[in-house]
Amino acid sequence: MTQINWNKPIQTYDGHPARLLGKVAHNYPMVVAFGGETDNTETIIQCSEDGISRYSDMPYIINVPITCYAWINIYKDPSKVYPLSLSKPFGSKEEADAARYTERFACIRIAFKEGDGVK
Repeated sequence: MTQINWNKPIQTYDGHPARLLGKVAHNYPMVVAFGGETDNTETIIQCSEDGISRYSDMPYIINVPITCYAWINIYKDPSKVYPLSLSKPFGSKEEADAARYTERFACIRIAFKEGDGVK
């Protein structure tokens, strides 16, 4: 189970913005409001500190995923079955440029959500 950092932005599991209203002494101490994007009506729920609603055993509140970026060098290699190969991801285009080989075909920027498995 992923621990929620309540000091960072939160949302519902399906992407609706949410906000922490407060904490109470209860088995589900976190009081959260969400919704209101279309009609200014918010829904208020109580959930555990790990985001599980008192009416479900699944996480309902999560931290907003952080978008990360990386640069990847792409190389042509006609001697292989798959004619393109990729480098490891780099934190900037300058780093990717500095590590490139002469056979580089392209250098692309990719976007991914933190925790998607890209390292």
